[in-house]
Amino acid sequence: IPAKTGAGESDLQGRYLRLDNYPFLMKGVERNNFVVRLWQMGIGSQMAVYPNLNANDDTWREVMRDVRFRRALSLGIDRDEINQVIYFGLVLPSANTVLPQSPLFRQEYADAWVRFDLDAANALLDEMGLTERNDENLRMLPDGRPMEIVVHSAGESTEQTDLLELIHDNWLKMGIKIHTKPSQREVFRERLYSGEALMSIWTGLDNGLPTAETPPTELAPTNQTQPQWPVWGQYFETAGLTGSAPDLAEVAQLADLLAQWRSASDTEVRNDVWQQMLAIHADQVFTIGTVNAVPQPIVVNARLRNVPEQGVYAWAPGAYFGMYRPDTFWLAP
Repeated sequence: IPAKTGAGESDLQGRYLRLDNYPFLMKGVERNNFVVRLWQMGIGSQMAVYPNLNANDDTWREVMRDVRFRRALSLGIDRDEINQVIYFGLVLPSANTVLPQSPLFRQEYADAWVRFDLDAANALLDEMGLTERNDENLRMLPDGRPMEIVVHSAGESTEQTDLLELIHDNWLKMGIKIHTKPSQREVFRERLYSGEALMSIWTGLDNGLPTAETPPTELAPTNQTQPQWPVWGQYFETAGLTGSAPDLAEVAQLADLLAQWRSASDTEVRNDVWQQMLAIHADQVFTIGTVNAVPQPIVVNARLRNVPEQGVYAWAPGAYFGMYRPDTFWLAP
């Protein structure tokens, strides 16, 4: 897609273009009569790491349900390094939360557990009792196995692999070794649903620009596709026919808060519910965000009119170009 777009074969293209394509695309501007605009991605985190709280492995599941472990993993990510190496220093280090443009945004949510602090991360792991190490300096699980985690991906982007390589080096300093396992999307999902996957990487919140009237369904277990709790999501999705009810207090609280939001008719009450849910996520680190506000290249034929100079590129809200009324775009003679 980037090659065809750079050759001038598309009148309007954003899908499958990435920030690292920008220099290549700019080379074709004059030759192929298009312009490249930089919109902003509207997701809560460009990439997030998801510990599977419903994993089949009893020992790992217990470890990952300990909030100290998830906080330690987050503290062990150098987001400034990710910003410089992968995103040219143009993005914002952040937890997986709403964006600054959202009326629900609070800086403390974005900053929660995102500083790079290996000493603090190691102290949390020690506090959990994970102090034994093997000859490779890997920490040992309570059952004696080394702390090695396979991180599953859908194999659709080298961006995921690049980011995990940077995370790998710092987590190794904490005594945790990760291995990346890319696959096709359907296989990836099956591994999540079955509980085989201990951890995965995917994009963050689909909607980084919610208001109080936006249903906070992404913040509670509501469907099986949520990588951090597929079994709990399936339980909600099937009205209890399959899956199981959340048995982690904070997750059960999120489900209760979602029910409160659904029954509320007052915007102030709904806003309060949103704030409680966002605060729980910031504190509990159910998903480990990396960076957000990533510039998104949008290639536009120089003759195409009414395409905004600035915009937000996201599935929700707006269906990518949808909220900018593409029915009003037109090609000048």
